[in-house]
Amino acid sequence: MSKKILIISYTFPPSNKIGGRRWVKFAKYFVKNNNDVRVITSKNKYMSGWLKDYDYLKTRITEMSFNYPFYLGINPKNLGQKILYRLHLIWSKLNTSGNFYDKAIHGEKELIKKTRSFINKGYNNVIVTVAPFHLATHISKIISDYPQCNFIVDFRDPWINNRSAYGFHSLSKNRQLFEKFSEQKVIEDFNCIITVSEYLSDELRLRYPKNAYKVHTINNGYDPEEIDLNIKPSHITSDLINIVLVGTLYDNAIKYFNHFNTLLEQLKESDSDIYDKLIVNIYGSFNMRNASNCIRFNGHIDYTKINNAIINSDACLLFLSDDINFSFNTKFCEYIARKKPILIFSNNGPTAQYILKNNLGVPLSLKTKVEEFSHIISEVINKKNINYDKFDDRHFQIPNLSNDILNLLNSLD
Repeated sequence: MSKKILIISYTFPPSNKIGGRRWVKFAKYFVKNNNDVRVITSKNKYMSGWLKDYDYLKTRITEMSFNYPFYLGINPKNLGQKILYRLHLIWSKLNTSGNFYDKAIHGEKELIKKTRSFINKGYNNVIVTVAPFHLATHISKIISDYPQCNFIVDFRDPWINNRSAYGFHSLSKNRQLFEKFSEQKVIEDFNCIITVSEYLSDELRLRYPKNAYKVHTINNGYDPEEIDLNIKPSHITSDLINIVLVGTLYDNAIKYFNHFNTLLEQLKESDSDIYDKLIVNIYGSFNMRNASNCIRFNGHIDYTKINNAIINSDACLLFLSDDINFSFNTKFCEYIARKKPILIFSNNGPTAQYILKNNLGVPLSLKTKVEEFSHIISEVINKKNINYDKFDDRHFQIPNLSNDILNLLNSLD
């Protein structure tokens, strides 16, 4: 039986910002399964990121302004911007009790108005994906008005204990208390809670035992329609070793990249034969000074070129921050979709353990020495201890994951 589904997501294509991919993919497959889907998202100026999916869904998307101060959402670089940043920060603090860095914090009135309009048209499955987290805080205020609706919240990130983003560490105690109350109210009011990781699900179950039954895990995945494993790597006859990093590198993971750079410099001295074959291609906004000569910063490129970059790689890199080392992020899913060995730098965690257990790559840490690093590079390139033939990735395929969500909705009816 087809369903009427309303998805509320601050970031959604054509935006290329973090978080846009997860629900545009689910939405596409909901529609392919003959469900009626509508999306509420923020207005944005970007025209990139999964445009094929956007074109497929664009008639179903409603944009709105969340009234978030423009200069509070940038990294100020000159005196004028710094002054405007400070003024907007003061305004935001005066107009909210919670986290003034949450980009949904000022959009309550318009969001509730649009949500009520869709519910009144019969969209009785309301899925709110966070962060920003106050998307869910605002919607929780109207849940009791619609007992016939299913309200689902999807956690892409930790909320009150996030140390990598959203500025929680800088909030006053009163504002942190407000955020804790908001999270608790969301958990209590929503009918179903989804997270991207079993680790995050377990954390919520422990924190809210009375609502533990509501919590389910739907991890990230890859879209089989984007994958063409018949493409042959263009460097297949080359002696070069091509290692690729795709996407965002979080500030809290920079220490691991710096260690990787140090290992490369040490490898240049201790084993120049291997080093001279290495090329590390980085695709995304990240750049740094004094990087090893084998590192190439390529900036943002078209998604189809990203696909080719991964296919043409011998191995792929992951750098995880210490507090968010548990989820299978988009990069991870894209790597396994193309059956690439993964070199993961982290403090050991669920993702690193999963990669090691399933022979998908090699975990490294700040304790990794150059001798071990050299050995690892040789083993990975020779595909030793990498065994995708025995790995079942069906639970990472988005059509299957979208069906899991639809089954959850059926269980709520």
